[in-house]
Amino acid sequence: MNLGNRSDQPDADGPRNLADAIRVAADSSSAGLGVMVVFDGKVLCAVDATKVHSSRTTGFDSSGFGPLGEVDDGSVLIVRRPPSYPRLRGQGIETRVDLLPLTMGADERLFEAAIASGAKGIVLEGFGRGNGTPKIVEAVSRATAQSIPTLVTSRCPQGRVLPLYADGGGRDLEDAGAILAGRLQGPKARILLSLALANGYHDDLAKLCAKLGR
Repeated sequence: MNLGNRSDQPDADGPRNLADAIRVAADSSSAGLGVMVVFDGKVLCAVDATKVHSSRTTGFDSSGFGPLGEVDDGSVLIVRRPPSYPRLRGQGIETRVDLLPLTMGADERLFEAAIASGAKGIVLEGFGRGNGTPKIVEAVSRATAQSIPTLVTSRCPQGRVLPLYADGGGRDLEDAGAILAGRLQGPKARILLSLALANGYHDDLAKLCAKLGR
């Protein structure tokens, strides 16, 4: 839930979003849907919810699969139910997890700098289906040898990563020990990795990514 604009603005959307969120939480049709974001009348699955505009009241959306439903004139209308997702139990979070977007001409310097400065895990936002470069593959292999996990996502706002390409692509990254995070976007993959590392789910990362990123 996001309160939106400041409540003292004449067009503040916070009170409406809060009221809609309470309606959704209290409605029996939302039982079992897991964590949700209610914004601008839309009911979004938290796994899909993304900030798509910096200031508009329609700033949150669910790219790819659309909302679970909506709040219309005080009524909660659920039209889609997401698959069940695993729940992680834990008390802490590992903050030393770095998110590195790959760009044209990117080499291994930032990856190596993250490891050298104490990163416990890395999330790579790769090209397309989750592709990198041969230098990145070598860096991932060295991190794997040090038991530092790498999750691979895509810079694209929609779609999954898959191990399809060699020459630094997703297949090579997977062979080097990286875990492909399905359709999870970079920031969400970072949250998953941060929770997993702090709460003993290190060995379950591949299974968690397969279930959360499907």
